[in-house]
Amino acid sequence: MVRTEITDYLRDRGIEYELLEHGDDALTSEKAAELRDVPLAEMLKSMVFLDDDREVVVAVVPAERNVDLGSLRAIADIDSLKFADEEVIESDLGYTIGAIPPFFPGRDCPIYMDSDVLRNDEVNFSSGRPDAGIEVEIRAFRKVMDEFDAERGAIGTTPD
Repeated sequence: MVRTEITDYLRDRGIEYELLEHGDDALTSEKAAELRDVPLAEMLKSMVFLDDDREVVVAVVPAERNVDLGSLRAIADIDSLKFADEEVIESDLGYTIGAIPPFFPGRDCPIYMDSDVLRNDEVNFSSGRPDAGIEVEIRAFRKVMDEFDAERGAIGTTPD
């Protein structure tokens, strides 16, 4: 069974989750939904940015949406954002592109979550590895994100 700091965090807090392992790596939400046999509407994606001071900022949105950078800048009170590169994601968060979870035990970075993330009964997100996902009930996910002080707002937009 796959074990990551995310599964350890959930287990240590008694949060029930289902680990969805798959043989192939999933580097996109669409591929992960297909491999895990779950609706894309339940999938979350975590996007990593750098603010004006080159500090990490994380945005969590439903997989079928994009991050609205203007809205994220407004909610976070940041003048500019740029996408973090793979090196920053690995060195600052310890993950690789395509396997970024929505929260980071032991790391202090601001997390902004689109309000639509909470619309379903369950959510599915990366375990921190590209070969396994985690599914939890929304009530448990809300509790976890509250522990990380994730700020909620309308930061997602429908792709063109």
